[in-house]
Parts: sequence; C-alpha cells; structure tokens
Amino acid sequence: MLHDVVQRKKFYTLALQKCLTRSLVEDLKESGIEFVSIKENIDTATPTGILMYQLLGIFAEFELNNLRQRTREGLEQARKNGVVLGKPPIPMDKQEEIIRLYQMNSLPIKTIAKRLKLSESSIYKVARQHGLSRRYPQKLLEIFMELW
Repeated sequence: MLHDVVQRKKFYTLALQKCLTRSLVEDLKESGIEFVSIKENIDTATPTGILMYQLLGIFAEFELNNLRQRTREGLEQARKNGVVLGKPPIPMDKQEEIIRLYQMNSLPIKTIAKRLKLSESSIYKVARQHGLSRRYPQKLLEIFMELW
C-alpha cells in the first residue's frame, strides 16, 4: 500500500518552530500522511517514531523556554548593572542638523539620511519628536495659527 510522506532533513529545527505542534502530525496522520525526519531517523508510522517525535518536541520546547528565561534574566541583570539597552540616541548636534535640513524642505529625506549617515526612519523620528511636518511647513503653520 502506498501512502504520502512528509520528509524533513532535520526535525529539531522544525520542533523549535511554534507552528509544528503535536496536532500537526496528528492531522497529517488522519489524512494518511506520515512524517519522516531523515537526520534523526524518526518515522511517525512506527510506535518508536511517535515516541521519539514526542520526546524531541518536549525537549525542544524545554530548551526554548530555558533560552527565553536566560535572556530575560540577562537583560534584567544588565539593567541592574546600569547598562543602557537599545540603540544609542542621536547626538544633539546631528538632531539640530536634521531639523535644519528638514525645514529647508528642498532636500528629499533620502538625501538627508545619506548625508548624515542615518536611516530615513531616524530622520522622521527626530522630525516627529520636534513637531515638524513637511505637509504643513513651519512658517505656513505659524501664519495659520496667528490667523486662527
């Protein structure tokens, strides 16, 4: 009797992915499809293969949970030691240059970013933090506010 087989070179990496759950293999089985891992020699058509599949899945989940816990603990310890996490802030002199070039409204954001060796999103972030908008240039906005 012929039946369909899903083959995977390495089961362990698949087990670490949350999309592969025990129910996936069960769903495949109900459809007449067996799961075979080549590297670990796991074949869910056999009772031993099912046991190995379940054990490796449990160990993979255990390892993933340990990794998450160690990461959280490491970040917490770093904060306690005064380490500032994340991307360093843009220096004030660069922020002032961004504001000046942004308000000129003659240079594209891409050009400003290249000139200052920053990402476009950093340019937009600084502009947003300082309440700047190219849709409503600052002078027009000030005039409008005076008339209003």
